[in-house]
Amino acid sequence: MPVMISGPEPKSSSHRDAGFTLLELLVVFFIIAVLSGLAVVSLRVSDPESILKNEMVKCRELLDLAAKEAIFSFRDVGVRFYVGGYGFWMKNEKGQWEPMTGDELLRPRTFPEGFSASLWLEENEVLLEEARDDEKKVPGSEGPKPHLYFFSSGERLPFRLHLTNKTGLYREISSGILGDIKMVEGNNE
Repeated sequence: MPVMISGPEPKSSSHRDAGFTLLELLVVFFIIAVLSGLAVVSLRVSDPESILKNEMVKCRELLDLAAKEAIFSFRDVGVRFYVGGYGFWMKNEKGQWEPMTGDELLRPRTFPEGFSASLWLEENEVLLEEARDDEKKVPGSEGPKPHLYFFSSGERLPFRLHLTNKTGLYREISSGILGDIKMVEGNNE
C-alpha cells in the first residue's frame, strides 16, 4: 500500500488570495495618468492666454509660409488683414493683386471671437476694414491690395501685428525688411 504524505492542501482554482497583481496596478495607474493628461489638455485649450498664443503661432507660421511661397514661386505674395481675420493674395499674370484660391494652407483665416487686430506698416497704423466677399476691382480703380508684401527677392515691408484678446492680453508679430518673423508676448494694455 502506498504511503500518503500529508502536506499543504492544493489551492482551489476558484479561490484567490486577496490583493492585486503588479500588472493590474500598472494598468490602473496608466488609466489614471491618461485621464489626468486629458483633463489638463482640455483646461489649457479653453485658457484665453493659450488660445491667443496658439492663434499668433499659427499666424506667424502662415506668414512665414507666405514669404517662402513668394521666394519659391518667383511671384510676389501679399496678406490683407481685416477686423476679424486675414487672407492671402498673389499677383496674377496681368500684375494685378487678387485673393489666392485653391491653396488649402494659405486660405482666408478668421480670428477667434472677442479678438481684435492692429497692424502697423513702417510704424504707421493701418485702419482695418471689415472683410467683404466682393473683393472685386471697381471699374476705373486699382481695387483692394494686400497690406503686407512678401517679394520674390525675399524682402518684405517692415510690419507689426498686435492681436488682443478680450482680457486685454496681447501678442505681437513683427518683422523687418529681411530676417525672421518674430513673436513677442505682451501684458495687459
